[in-house]
Amino acid sequence: VQGISHVSNTHLEPWRESIKENPYFDLYSWIQKIDTKERKPIISVHESKEIINKLNLKSFEGGYKVMLMWQIEQMNMDCSNKLLKILEEPQEKTLFILISSSLDTILPTILSRTHVFNIPRIEHNELSSYLSSEFNMSDEEASTNASFSEGNLFLSIRNQLDTGSDNYFDYFVLLMRVCYKKDVLNMLDWASQMANLSKESHKLFIKYSLHMFRQSLLFNYQEGESLKVSEKEREFLNNFARFISGNNIELFMNHFNKAYNSIDRLANSKILFTQLTFWVMRGIHQS
Repeated sequence: VQGISHVSNTHLEPWRESIKENPYFDLYSWIQKIDTKERKPIISVHESKEIINKLNLKSFEGGYKVMLMWQIEQMNMDCSNKLLKILEEPQEKTLFILISSSLDTILPTILSRTHVFNIPRIEHNELSSYLSSEFNMSDEEASTNASFSEGNLFLSIRNQLDTGSDNYFDYFVLLMRVCYKKDVLNMLDWASQMANLSKESHKLFIKYSLHMFRQSLLFNYQEGESLKVSEKEREFLNNFARFISGNNIELFMNHFNKAYNSIDRLANSKILFTQLTFWVMRGIHQS
């Protein structure tokens, strides 16, 4: 975070603390820990100088030197230009491990100089079993959580620890109802309520909504079989699922995914969710 420090060295202590507290965290959780203003992080040209200086040091025991870079998509062009040569022609016994959660947003000049290894999602049954044993969840709760998180262990844990997670269902139901009725005043009121939540809650709500849209399609085409939902959610889908079909699912998925990406780009929350309500109103009447 440039407003705090140009290089990552100053964050070593909070980084170690985070790893000890919970090794499964994302970029936003990290920013919350080190910056109360939640400013956008950047891997800048100052960091590239630090990287080059460190790699010029001798290995402690004469073996490999490994440079691990997390969230490489946060690198700006100036930093990239400084590192291109050493990435393309690293010193002998020097390895770069670049970690990203969004391959599409990595600078092309960096990506073209790497070998990509995709880490697969955790299988549903494996994740569900882990949640049951670690958090003392029922089989139904664990399966629902695992389905919602789509193999993402961090998201599963965050959803389990989030005391407001039950509210996502209520927010989703309310959104669908006011949009179906074309109740613009209550749509605007809903958007204002959402805007008052944290950025992380915004992202979790959108993830939850995408999950419910997928479950609605499954409900329609598999007659309710293989659904990964709670009893309360299943009762809601009995009436709601018929409003989600091949005619509008693409609209919902596209605009909710765009909203998710806009949150990371510091979009105005009230405007973002107001726009989303009007897209939902349009889509729900296209079923």
